[in-house]
Amino acid sequence: MKKNYISLLLFLLVSLIANAQNHFSGELIVRLTEKMDVQTFLQDFNQKEKSLGELTLKKAIIPEWNLYLFAFDEQKADAISAVDLLSTHQEVRHARLNNAAQLRGTTPNDFHYEKQWNLDKIETERVWDITTGGKTADGKEIVAMVLDGGFDEDHIELIDNVWENPGEIANNGIDDDENG
Repeated sequence: MKKNYISLLLFLLVSLIANAQNHFSGELIVRLTEKMDVQTFLQDFNQKEKSLGELTLKKAIIPEWNLYLFAFDEQKADAISAVDLLSTHQEVRHARLNNAAQLRGTTPNDFHYEKQWNLDKIETERVWDITTGGKTADGKEIVAMVLDGGFDEDHIELIDNVWENPGEIANNGIDDDENG
């Protein structure tokens, strides 16, 4: 009986630790500045900075956006310190943990959903399975973007949910918040 309690306690402890770590160990997603070549960045970074061990390219996520998955030695630095270090580098636009995504299955609660053929056409259910809002792993609000010629901002389902980027000046043709 005592073995069962110890096994249960050990299982709960391992589960808690696994749930607390919602990112992939030793991995970071990094977006470099537009003109920076990834190999040049890695060579320069690894020559100057030793606290992460050797930073290596694991995968080009979207090379056209200079977005990459890097690996580092988590025995030498914790993940948050690695993000902080890379975030201060002049050739890095963004650095984030490689967080584990969790699918969120949803069923639309709109009484008129069956009449809205366009939602199926643009595959909204696939998007809803990934997110229905909330926060990202680093605490930022998830924002959906309308790729359309327009929409009714006064619509009952949108009026309290329309978001405008406070870091941008509307229609000035400049990326004011420098997020690409």
